[in-house]
Amino acid sequence: MHRRIILTLLVFSLQQTPGQAETTTPEDLNSLRQEISAMQQQLDKLTASIDPDNPTGPYGLKLSGFFDISANLTDVNDHPFELGDLEADVIYDKAENFAVSAAGIVNNDGASVGVAILDYHVNANDTPARGALYEEDGYHIQIGRFDIPFAIDYSFYAAPDRVNISAPLTTDRILKGGLNGDGMRTYGSWSVLEYTLYATNSLFEDTGYTAGTRIGCAINDHFVIGGSALSDRDADDNVRHRLTALDLGWKTGIAEFHLEAVRLDRQGDIQVNNVSTGAADETGSHLSMVVDLSPVTLFLRFEKWSPDYTQIPDPDPLVTTGLHVEKLERATIAARYVLDSYLQFKLEYFKHTKGETAEPDFDNHLARVQMVARF
Repeated sequence: MHRRIILTLLVFSLQQTPGQAETTTPEDLNSLRQEISAMQQQLDKLTASIDPDNPTGPYGLKLSGFFDISANLTDVNDHPFELGDLEADVIYDKAENFAVSAAGIVNNDGASVGVAILDYHVNANDTPARGALYEEDGYHIQIGRFDIPFAIDYSFYAAPDRVNISAPLTTDRILKGGLNGDGMRTYGSWSVLEYTLYATNSLFEDTGYTAGTRIGCAINDHFVIGGSALSDRDADDNVRHRLTALDLGWKTGIAEFHLEAVRLDRQGDIQVNNVSTGAADETGSHLSMVVDLSPVTLFLRFEKWSPDYTQIPDPDPLVTTGLHVEKLERATIAARYVLDSYLQFKLEYFKHTKGETAEPDFDNHLARVQMVARF
């Protein structure tokens, strides 16, 4: 549009009026043609400097974000609406081998920095702040704060990336909502191999460190298998936590399947009023199916969580009795409607088919709707 306006104005400037017919010379026309050519070259350079996928962020700066709000349909009298995360992402990727990514998050817990990364990459262009890492071949070395790529669900921590609303029990309970830490990592993919190595401050305690890896094999565009492991140690290098996981991804036609199994081994046991309620270990797994009927996507998930303990301490330090917990099994069904690239709506219902806990925020069954807006 701008190009047409500029050229139209220049054409009008070449048109002769009766008073100008006697003074316009071939030299004048040639000079105007040269000026038009020079302006055309400048316009081409300006157009080339703008990222077509992000027209509001030229010169390597990309800005984006989202927020979500959910409504509880099961009991509308009990705090029915909830604003989730408001996240703003920025990526600066002007240099050939360096990029900076950051994500600021505001929610009910306050404001925080979810991601802050300095990235050095080779044979790669994509440097996402969050989400899936292995979208293209290439190699990365990063330092800063980042999501830990453990198992498969880390790809869906952000609301726009998740087809349904709730995280699986493996993420919600074993990974405490999702692992995120400060440190260094390297990741990349080559041919069928995907890899990640990282070292961070302790992901579970205030002191110590965590080191881990995920190795995957993308046999083709439709089947991926991966294994994850991490070890959390104290300042004396004693192991406190071990996490292991296996994940599978398989896509066929309009259907996609995800399988994840996670095991947490912790030193010691769970104590309630100085009495052991069992070893502190946990296992969990889930199998999910996604059916893409664009613009509608259907979702189905079955999952389990098995603690080796039977009680946990009450969050109120004045209460000396524990809260009863059991092995859980849960089924979830959901649908997502994508209106456009900026707006999507979700409907979800889950029910625990086996077990329950005495935790104050435990829901045996829950129906919710959610709106996710991107910008």
